[in-house]
Amino acid sequence: MSAEVPADRLLADDLTVGEVVARWPGALAVLEGLGIHLDPFTLIAVRATPEQLAEYSALRDPGELRRALAAFAAAASGGNRLSA
Repeated sequence: MSAEVPADRLLADDLTVGEVVARWPGALAVLEGLGIHLDPFTLIAVRATPEQLAEYSALRDPGELRRALAAFAAAASGGNRLSA
């Protein structure tokens, strides 16, 4: 039998709110209870690939978003490849 983890130690320090909501969708009620309101599009957008978000946003050139994000990431990370 494993010991129960105390609630204040359940979340890793580097776990994002997006990851918490993805794992436990009911966490949205906690956010709402604290006055933090996330609209449905925001939730969809932050979980989408650049191509999906470009399509949802009706960008004329869907590749433009990936190129822009890649250029930003290259500048911000010193050229280190980002992956999931």
